[in-house]
Amino acid sequence: MLERNYSDAADSPEYPLAESENQRLGAAWFGLGVAYPFLEDESCSIHESRPLTCRAYLVTSPAAACSRLYQEPVDRIEMPVRIGQALARATARIAGVSVATIPLVMALEASPRLDAALSEPRDLMAMLEIILSEIGDWRIDR
Repeated sequence: MLERNYSDAADSPEYPLAESENQRLGAAWFGLGVAYPFLEDESCSIHESRPLTCRAYLVTSPAAACSRLYQEPVDRIEMPVRIGQALARATARIAGVSVATIPLVMALEASPRLDAALSEPRDLMAMLEIILSEIGDWRIDR
């Protein structure tokens, strides 16, 4: 798991658009110049199986804008609900796990405790009610 604190990594004019701790972490990673591990032939090799967090970025800017990440704005379509964040909150409520996100490249290092917590049997209707409540003010009439 990620142990290092990157919260001040982007507090420089180099990344003026990094506002949250997760964005600062992303800016620090981006600033290292490490090649995106899933990039093959200048395309995302996991595009069809990409995580929900990647699917949520409906970017409309030219691809070249991504080369100056956190330095220049990237245009995207804002959605009324960030489904990835809602599902993370629901997971925290259902399985009692952290809602913290980690960079995709660190996902393979996720704790076995997390796997165990997520694999326990659950009441499906209760899970659905929690998920719907995190997305919005939706309820299931029984």
